[in-house]
Amino acid sequence: PAEAAYRRDRDASIGGLLSLERVRAVVQFADEHAHECPFWLEPDAAFAGVQTDAYRLVLLAESVGGGGLIVSGGQARLGGGGGGRLTLGLGLDQRVTIGVGAELGGIGSFGSADGSGGRSLVARFTAAVPLVLRITNISRIFDLEVAMTTRWSANDLRLPPGARAAIGYGLTTVRVGPFMPTGLLYLSYEYLPPADDGLAAEHLLMLGTKGGLDFDP
Repeated sequence: PAEAAYRRDRDASIGGLLSLERVRAVVQFADEHAHECPFWLEPDAAFAGVQTDAYRLVLLAESVGGGGLIVSGGQARLGGGGGGRLTLGLGLDQRVTIGVGAELGGIGSFGSADGSGGRSLVARFTAAVPLVLRITNISRIFDLEVAMTTRWSANDLRLPPGARAAIGYGLTTVRVGPFMPTGLLYLSYEYLPPADDGLAAEHLLMLGTKGGLDFDP
């Protein structure tokens, strides 16, 4: 018992013991009062809970934004951008969700210095097709992602497409109705090969956030 451990040694770490005692108390209370459920709630052996994606088809709607460093042609410059994405996901069990989605956004960076020493802002639209593996541990989530990416401006489309790899870590809140809010920090690396129109290869390292809703229809 936590109390006995504390009285033996006032400097002992009893946080884990207290957590265990409280979890056991909640389980005991639930068992003792389970018979109080309404009569129309029949037991369902296949019920996988409400706060996970287990065995569900879900829609992940997220906004993405951040800033980072772009390296191209031997020169580095600061950049940043953001966008929105929709991912169709499938919960394989209580912990693992996989999904594929579509993303649209934009990215801007400061170009090379001109003759007067000033720098112009270069902006382009972006698009991506991400594949996501989400691992859930109660309220904590960990994302692994790979994506095919491309960029374009008003008068050109950058081809061939590039690739992106990203990791994210964050939290979920409780599901309210069909919606479960999520928030993550993420780190991504993107590579764009040399373009057909002569543009040099680009490397982009970005740190940012993802905020969204896990929708269970």
